Amino acid sequence: MNSLPQFYAQAVPFDAAVHGQLRFAQIAPEFGFAAKADVIALMVSEVAQAVRHYPMVFLPGTGEAPPTLAVLVGLGDGVNRYVDAQGQWRAQTYIPAYVRRYPFLPMQGASQADPILAIDTTQGWIHTQADEPLVESTTGQASPRLARVVAFLQEYEQQSNRTQDMCAALHAAAVLEPRTLTWLDQATNETRQLDGFWCVDETKLKGLSAELLHTLHQADALGMAYAQLLSMSNLQDLAAAALTLPTQVQKPPRKKKAAGSAR
Repeated sequence: MNSLPQFYAQAVPFDAAVHGQLRFAQIAPEFGFAAKADVIALMVSEVAQAVRHYPMVFLPGTGEAPPTLAVLVGLGDGVNRYVDAQGQWRAQTYIPAYVRRYPFLPMQGASQADPILAIDTTQGWIHTQADEPLVESTTGQASPRLARVVAFLQEYEQQSNRTQDMCAALHAAAVLEPRTLTWLDQATNETRQLDGFWCVDETKLKGLSAELLHTLHQADALGMAYAQLLSMSNLQDLAAAALTLPTQVQKPPRKKKAAGSAR
């Protein structure tokens, strides 16, 4: 069973002698690796951009872990509505940092206290001559390209921890609830629904005591809560996405007998 993070087919420690001369663009030239995603992790620092394009939801945590923030890019059928058949992300749409960090990721080594840099080299575009190498051939030192990669991953980890703290604050305030998402399938004029996500309960949020509201404000979590509520207006746009999708079997979400709220 593959226990690697979403999108990664392998994760090998970065080796300057092996990977140092790899050249590829700052951002992936094609996003076929994300074509089957339904949800993608989101950092709180991305909320201001993501709220304009995606429905934002919370994924239930394992055990006692709080839910985590994510954007919805599919409708439960394993088809990313933001990636077309050529592997291009929808134009003029924000691309989440989780996608942009690929093919790199921090990996905890068996004998290292700090994470080490790992890379997935299974994509053909990683070997194209598109940018500066990761290691300077004359000095053997990290190139500015590799330095930017490391800085990006460090910032990502910091924002990930901050996002987890905010999600934990919302969870502790009991304003996150399991929610059935509903939308109109314009092709069939039928109402569809999707389960398995948590959303902010606006009634509970408004009913919080002044003390709990202050706690959420101090945790910078109130903005995230209201952004999630506002973002659900993007659900119908996601369902109506007119992209040329990758060819694959699509399983329609189950029908709902009566129309309901999209929040």
